[in-house]
Amino acid sequence: MASPPSFYGNLRSGTPPPPVDPEDLKRVWEFVQAVQASHSSREGKTGAPLRAESIGIATGLLAEHCSPGADVAAVMFRCQFLGLLIQQGLLAPWLHGEKPDEFLFKVFATYPVHVGEFDTASLLQHIREKSRG
Repeated sequence: MASPPSFYGNLRSGTPPPPVDPEDLKRVWEFVQAVQASHSSREGKTGAPLRAESIGIATGLLAEHCSPGADVAAVMFRCQFLGLLIQQGLLAPWLHGEKPDEFLFKVFATYPVHVGEFDTASLLQHIREKSRG
């Protein structure tokens, strides 16, 4: 299997991740959450509990949850970005337990992300506007 196209090689140049299909983002999000949940009670080689952030997921597994031709790295980048804002508590009004509102997948799949110079306040304003409509 050939490596999927990726924008990661362009991160240093400031190239933003391309928009992705919101359904791809949602499927990858759900898959990652399931993997993290299934590993949260397991122990590593040292006997210490595995932390969710220490789990690696092969790109090929992620690609199975995406549409054909999807930029899997861009989907994962946006998935991680969504997770980061959830961890920071910034998306609490739009969560149901740990699950984001449906509209957040569309927002995070398409919102322009400029690596290195991101305006969180603008994103949150955009989310508030989308949540009303």
